[in-house]
Amino acid sequence: APAPTAAAGAASATVVIKDFAFSHATMRPGATVTVTNRDGVSHTVTADANAFNTGPLKAGASVTLRAPTKPGTYTFFCAIHPDMKGTLVVK
Repeated sequence: APAPTAAAGAASATVVIKDFAFSHATMRPGATVTVTNRDGVSHTVTADANAFNTGPLKAGASVTLRAPTKPGTYTFFCAIHPDMKGTLVVK
């Protein structure tokens, strides 16, 4: 798996989608998260607990969302490719 893209407790972070995998990120509650799709097909970043959902993100596109305000580990997946799973750590 790709290395984390943000330092622990960062005010902003990036999640990259590449090769049908998500990078992992750790950030502060309510931080800005930029999701960038570097694959050639659409993907989503959909939280298992409905804390966030990007909707379909086309190839090459980016979207910004807010991390949950409650610290914890949030697992997510791609609704289009359910075998793709990732983790967002808020602390």
